[in-house]
Amino acid sequence: MEQATFPNFKTCQFVLSKDGTIVGSSPDSASRISSPRVELDGRKFRDVLLEIESSWTDLLPEDFSRWPGEIFLPWKNADINYAAGLSLVLLRADDRIFATASPALLPGNTIEQASLRELPHDAATVGQLFLRLRTAESRLNNYLHNFPGVFFSQRPDFSFSYVGPGFMGLTGVDPRPILHSGGQFIDIIIKADQPTFLREIERNSISSDTISITYRVRNPATKSIVYLMDVRTPRLSPGGLLLGYEGVWLDVTRQSIAEARLSRSAWKENLATITSGLIHDFSNVMAGIFSLSELYASTLEKDHPWRKGMTQIMESSRQARKLVRRIIDLSREEAGRKNYFNVETLLADQIDLIKAVMSKQTKIETEFTGEELPVYIDDVSFRQTILNLAINSRDAIEKNGLIRIKVRRAKKDEPLFPDVTGQISTAPEDGGLNEFSDNGCGIPDELLPRIWEPFFTTKEAGKGSGFGLYNVRLFIEQSKGRIAVTSAVGKGTTFYIYLPLTDFNETIEIDETDKPRKEKNERRIIVAILSSVDVSGFDLAQRMREKKWELIFFKRPEALRRYIREAPRRPDLLLSILLGADVVDCAMIKDLRETAGGMKFALYAPNRNSDELPHESTACMDASIEDHASPEAVLRKIEELMIAGNAK
Repeated sequence: MEQATFPNFKTCQFVLSKDGTIVGSSPDSASRISSPRVELDGRKFRDVLLEIESSWTDLLPEDFSRWPGEIFLPWKNADINYAAGLSLVLLRADDRIFATASPALLPGNTIEQASLRELPHDAATVGQLFLRLRTAESRLNNYLHNFPGVFFSQRPDFSFSYVGPGFMGLTGVDPRPILHSGGQFIDIIIKADQPTFLREIERNSISSDTISITYRVRNPATKSIVYLMDVRTPRLSPGGLLLGYEGVWLDVTRQSIAEARLSRSAWKENLATITSGLIHDFSNVMAGIFSLSELYASTLEKDHPWRKGMTQIMESSRQARKLVRRIIDLSREEAGRKNYFNVETLLADQIDLIKAVMSKQTKIETEFTGEELPVYIDDVSFRQTILNLAINSRDAIEKNGLIRIKVRRAKKDEPLFPDVTGQISTAPEDGGLNEFSDNGCGIPDELLPRIWEPFFTTKEAGKGSGFGLYNVRLFIEQSKGRIAVTSAVGKGTTFYIYLPLTDFNETIEIDETDKPRKEKNERRIIVAILSSVDVSGFDLAQRMREKKWELIFFKRPEALRRYIREAPRRPDLLLSILLGADVVDCAMIKDLRETAGGMKFALYAPNRNSDELPHESTACMDASIEDHASPEAVLRKIEELMIAGNAK
């Protein structure tokens, strides 16, 4: 069939009155729009157009004032609905309307259904079509490059007919091999996720419904894990035969890890709820074992063969209570409050947990100063930091493992450690420098600067989320400290943690930032606790924290004296906890009464008969708490003492 005739439209302009009458036009305007009449002035514009094509009646309202600013009038001839026609653009100005008529293609959302037979073959139309195609191609190219994902077309054998731009940047994998090999595409998926991917594909490829699968790939360049959401739609033949897939990959790494962390957070919350009801009973059982073993040990002669065993049971039960408290603290999602601690004491308390996470063949060496290194930190986050470093070392150690933990005092302006560029940093003020070393496989130089980044991990999939060292750095920065690392492949890694020593002025910050916000006349209760061993994990200390009391722990009387002398606010209470054969330094208590007026003094000697305590130890205190008292009874006694003394 021959192609039907298409009018040779050309662009021309008309000047119309308010009612649509032609009052002026371009030269040869009649021939330019293929009008059968030559003279157009004085005629209605609508009548002229309908003489050209009567099927435009429904597109041109009789009331000229209702005509829109732009109108497309498609050309029809015989049995062909052309994909082109006449475009009208009306511009209203005062009492005149300027109309521009020009040939045009159908709008873009409808021309895609037209065939070549329905397109006019004149140069102007072909030019418009070419320009429109170039514009569409440019827009599509920009869209593919800027879309936060990668489009693909995949064959049934998992090879690809098309992989969009950005695949290399997203995964670090060269897309060229997977274009022709489905096996190589499967290989870039982490092995643990391959069965899930294949199972989902097999189950969902019998219909044309869109499916979504999330799996992981390892970026070979950065060594990081990338979570991909694969959203694909199967293409089926009319008979149901699978022809391939059209889909897109989206990077959902942050979302996936956030969901995993949220899930762990919910489990930790449930775990804390469960264990909170058990820890008290368990501690009581351990307290009973401790008391009985102490009782029986005291009845045995020093050379009795059972005495050593009873003493070991007594000490092990004490350590069990401390260890359980550490585990409960570490399982809390929310970090604890900041307080005053000796950094060496915190590290020494973590040795048991470090031994628990390490293999039995790993040797742990410590080198402590033995002096007080007081810091003002969140002890829960500090313990999590040390445990994170221990777990990293465990994964890096192979045979004959060795962990070294060293602490030293760093004076202001003293060299600390080298950064990744090799430049030595100095201490901004007096602080404690902790070195955590292992003899593991080490970290390559090119990866060393990236270990602090979130989501970065060199471990196998499922063995690390990439948040361990990121959280370590975050804690150190929040504690106004510094952290660095040095490593040599095949020799080991050393982490350096610098924490500034406290000047005991942080109490001011506590009063100002305590939340929920307190009334101006309400003060936070401060309790100084003096004991020869670390009692920060005792049930009594935990109950005091639950009451929102601020606890400051001291192992040496000299540190307590310094704090009382320099702190901007004195404690409300000094609680002396006597363990073993400890006694009260009555001379110090007398001195403190004179220098810290209003402070109350209490004595608590768990697992010791009050009759066995020296009379001087009880006489110089305001209250002496019975050895068999429960933590709740001890708290009541302390509160009564402070109320009686008008403590604020």
